[in-house]
Amino acid sequence: MTQIGAGALIGMPLAAWLFFQLRDMESMGNSPGVALAVAVALGIAIITLIAMFSCLAPTRRALRIEPSEALRAEG
Repeated sequence: MTQIGAGALIGMPLAAWLFFQLRDMESMGNSPGVALAVAVALGIAIITLIAMFSCLAPTRRALRIEPSEALRAEG
């Protein structure tokens, strides 16, 4: 959950910044909700990517352990 929280802390301000940058799309003939939809979608994508990359190091560390050694250490 810590990694996903870090992703949210980075992704949400980026999504808000992107929303304000994309507001100009409305003046190009797009509907008012387009900028919000794009900003939310990109915010979710950023959060997901950061969460995936932050989980990569613990996963790689866990994959280095032999299963038989892990079972032996538990018993």
